[in-house]
Amino acid sequence: MSKMDKLHGIKLWTLLLIFSLWNLESDAAQRLPDGCGKSTKFELSYAAVPSSDIERFSTGYQGVLWKIYYDNPGRYRVKINFIFPNKTEDNVEIATVVRTGTDGSNCDDGKNDVGIIQFRCKTKPNSQSKKGVEMQVDNLKTFTKEHSGFKLVFQTYEYWNATDIFHKCSVDNIRVEDCNNLSFMLPGGPLTISSTSGHFDSVGKVTCGEENDYPVRLDAFYNTSKCLPNATWENEEDKGNFKCWEAPSINLTGATEIAVGKESTFRCYFTVSDPPVEQVTYTYTNGDSKDTKTYGTLGTTMVSPAPVYKRNATVVNGKQQIQCSVSTKLTRLPQLSDVGTSERQLDEIYAPRLVNDEAPMNCTFELGNRDQSCKFVFAASPRVDVARFGKITRWNEYTVDVLGDILPETASGLWSYTFKNAPGLTKELDNGEWRLRVTNSPFNDQPLDITFYLTVNDPPSGLSGGAIAGIVIGVLVAVAGVVFAYLKFRNKKSSTGYGTPGEKPTEL
Repeated sequence: MSKMDKLHGIKLWTLLLIFSLWNLESDAAQRLPDGCGKSTKFELSYAAVPSSDIERFSTGYQGVLWKIYYDNPGRYRVKINFIFPNKTEDNVEIATVVRTGTDGSNCDDGKNDVGIIQFRCKTKPNSQSKKGVEMQVDNLKTFTKEHSGFKLVFQTYEYWNATDIFHKCSVDNIRVEDCNNLSFMLPGGPLTISSTSGHFDSVGKVTCGEENDYPVRLDAFYNTSKCLPNATWENEEDKGNFKCWEAPSINLTGATEIAVGKESTFRCYFTVSDPPVEQVTYTYTNGDSKDTKTYGTLGTTMVSPAPVYKRNATVVNGKQQIQCSVSTKLTRLPQLSDVGTSERQLDEIYAPRLVNDEAPMNCTFELGNRDQSCKFVFAASPRVDVARFGKITRWNEYTVDVLGDILPETASGLWSYTFKNAPGLTKELDNGEWRLRVTNSPFNDQPLDITFYLTVNDPPSGLSGGAIAGIVIGVLVAVAGVVFAYLKFRNKKSSTGYGTPGEKPTEL
């Protein structure tokens, strides 16, 4: 927003504020006669918010209403009336007798509940030699908007002559209202207090109208306000101590990755703010370790951009992050410590390396055994883009491209290559040292060589354990077949009733 736009906005908000104050005065409660109940002998005090000059109540309020101090030597009849034009069933009349003097003061009833009003009375010394009484009236039922516009009347009469009014004071047109949404213009822009309820003790949200602006009161973050008993917001009348502070916008530029042995550069840019930026801090996080660098001095003003921050990682160890944070009077407030920061996660990049420096040093195969293999696991980020495999003595003559056989492991950043026993391997040509060489960009000058010794052996001489097991199983099957045939023949012979051919059956 331009300065001219802000100036026009301030003029408009000023006019609205003047209109609101005029309208508020027209709805304000009035004392009749004017200024009554404000003497040293007779004081009628609005007690819901003792410091307030507004005699008004918020919807939902229940508690102390007024306190009445009376110190006129003698004996008097007292009558207190609450008149609710829109809710006459709640009208209340309280009658008591008050005695005041140097020898003691009291009321006939120290506590009396009448309808929705509670009445209390107690002795209250005004000085060492003079004593008076203090009466208090509370509402026992929460006020609603139907109670709005009610009247309080306080009267004292001569005890012996009830028609002779001694003191009389009324408070007319007492409003019962919600705490309304409130807006007013500050030098830094408009400030608003708003709530969806507006009832007594409800919480209003305090916001500034401009982007990146935060409400501050007495140099402390102030983002909530409570609805008070007099239907005003907490600290509403303290407009001179409110401010809308503007936080700077941050833009962190530079590298998006971090590499061991390679320098990464970062720079922090920030917008003009009020209060101004005094310091800029870079924080580089590498796993559990941190490195910070701060530029600027508290109490001074920095101009964007901040100096360049360079980082040459020596070890890549877990989560990598770079953060730029600016320090102003606003961002140093405890609730706003995360304001004025910009951060990014950095991709870890590194040349291929063995995992825990472990790899097979020897690989032994038997000719013709296709189930045998050797597996090599390594770490690399990004993925390798060159992978060659071959016997070292023939490396310059012949190697195999095995990039397509490099597969990811379960753990992030780990890769593997599996060398399988192939039919073409021979003892004469292939026994000896072999090598797997992998590289990735931008570390083409830092290849990883995994070297191992391959031994190709003939299969064991004689029958193998598997062959012997097969022969034993075959013999057992054959024997089982002969026995089965014999038993079948014998059973058939017994069922005919004859023994050898030509014999007759034996008679029983």
